[in-house]
Amino acid sequence: MFADVLEEVKTITEGESAREEFDTHFNMGVAYREMNLLDDAIKEFEAAANSLDSAAHAREMVQCCGMLSTCYLEKGMARSTVRWCQTGLALADISSHESMALRYDMGVAYSLTGETDKALECFGKLFDVDPTYRDVAQRIDGLKSVSQRHGP
Repeated sequence: MFADVLEEVKTITEGESAREEFDTHFNMGVAYREMNLLDDAIKEFEAAANSLDSAAHAREMVQCCGMLSTCYLEKGMARSTVRWCQTGLALADISSHESMALRYDMGVAYSLTGETDKALECFGKLFDVDPTYRDVAQRIDGLKSVSQRHGP
């Protein structure tokens, strides 16, 4: 019985330690991002994401994916943005707000890479849910006009 109690305490302690590690890295990432130190922010958000089991801590993982997609988008690194957006969108129990934010970033990233059809798909899904979300209607119009000028 004593061994069971010790094992339970050890499990709780390890869980608290992982949570503290996540919080430390995530908060440092936020601070670095606010100082526009994007490379340092990315390292911290990736460390935060790696510190927890994504299945057991989907909420925290979605937060990391959102911050990483934003940082990579600010750096103009569209492929990395898409990768983190896809990772976040694949998580269970993602909120509609989080889903919309990730899909928006992914649409912007696809438009930067010239993948107009994929960008339009992302923005179209957002428009179907909320036509007033950010500047999604203007982005759709802009992508369609560019697409029409270049022809099929």
